[in-house]
Amino acid sequence: MTDTTSAHRVFFPAAALFAALAVPIWSLSFLGHGGAVLNQTSIWHGHEMVFGFALAVVTGFLLTKVPVPALATLLLVWLLARAAAVSTGLPWQADVALQLTYPAVLAALAVRPFLKSARTVRNLAFVPIVAGFSLAELVYQLGQAGVIDGGGARGLVLGADLIACLMFMMGGRITAAATSGAIQNQGERLRSPAHVTLERYGLMALIVMAGGQLAAVPLVAGAGAAVAAAVVCGRLVRWKTWKIRGRPEVLCLHLGFVWLALGLLVRAGSGLFDTPLYPSAIHGVTVGTLGTFSIAIMTRTTQQRARVPVELPNPIMVALFLITLAAAVRLSVDFVSVPREIILLSVSAWSAAFLIFLTQFGRIVRDA
Repeated sequence: MTDTTSAHRVFFPAAALFAALAVPIWSLSFLGHGGAVLNQTSIWHGHEMVFGFALAVVTGFLLTKVPVPALATLLLVWLLARAAAVSTGLPWQADVALQLTYPAVLAALAVRPFLKSARTVRNLAFVPIVAGFSLAELVYQLGQAGVIDGGGARGLVLGADLIACLMFMMGGRITAAATSGAIQNQGERLRSPAHVTLERYGLMALIVMAGGQLAAVPLVAGAGAAVAAAVVCGRLVRWKTWKIRGRPEVLCLHLGFVWLALGLLVRAGSGLFDTPLYPSAIHGVTVGTLGTFSIAIMTRTTQQRARVPVELPNPIMVALFLITLAAAVRLSVDFVSVPREIILLSVSAWSAAFLIFLTQFGRIVRDA
C-alpha cells in the first residue's frame, strides 16, 4: 500500500519561502535595478503571486491524504512552472504547457476526494473555484501569447477573483469561529456568526464578479464586486468588530476582511466607472486579504493536523500586522504621490511576515 501524507508539510513552507523571496526579487525590477534575469514585468509578478504562491497555499489546505509519489510529482510540476515563469529561452508553447499542468493536476487530485467528502452544497463551491484556476491560467497564457487581446490582464484578474472567493469562504469560517469565541468570553453571544445565507449571497456576488471578468463585461464584474463588498461589510458588522479590539489575535483576522472589502470596492469602481484600477484592486485582495488569511490558515491548519492546540501565537500576530503594514504601504504607491522607493518598506514587511511564519511552522512540526 502506498504511503500517504498531507500536502501542507511541503507546500506551506514552499509557499511561504516563495512569498518571502519572489516579492523582493520583483521589487528590484520595479525600482529599475534588475538585470536580464530579474527584469520581470508587473504582470509576471501578479501571475506568480496568484498562480504560484496562492495556489501553493490552496494545495496545502485542500490535499490531506496524498500518495507520496503524487505529492512529489505535484511539487516538481510547481517548481518547474515557477522556473518557466522566469525563463526567457523556452518556446511559448512549452511555457504554456508547464503553467497549465499545475492547476490541472491540482484540480484532478483535489476535486474527486472533495466531491466525496463535501457534506453541504456550500462546501461543493470549492470544486468549480479550484477548477476555475485552470481556465484563468489558460486565458492568461493565451493573452501573453497574443492569441486573446488583453488576455494577460483578464486571466490575472480572474485568478485574483477566484482567490477572493476562496478567502471569503475559508477566511470567513475561521473568523466567524474565532469571533464567536471572543465575544462569548466577554459574556455575550453572537447570533449566527457564520450566517449561511449571507455567505451564500456574498459567494454568488463574487461568482458574478468573476464571470463578468471572464466575459470581459466590466459593468457586470463591477456590480458583483459592489454587492460582495456590501456583504463583507455586513459580516464585519454582524461580528461586532468594535467589540474585539482588545483581542489582537481575532482583530487581525477582521483586518483581512477589511482589506477584502477595500479591494472589492476598488474593483467595483474599476468596473462600474470603467477606470483602469485593476492593479490596485488586485493588491487589496492579494497583499491584504491573501497575505492575512494565508498566514492564519497555514498556521491553524498546521496546528490542527499536528494535533496541538489551535491558536495564533504572538509571533504570528506580529506577522499578520506586518501584512497590514505591507498592504497599506503598497496601496499608497498606487494612489498617492510618494517616492517609489517606499515600496521597499512594504516588501520588507511582507517578507518578514512570511519568514516569521516559517520559523513558527518549523516549531509546530518539531514540537508535535
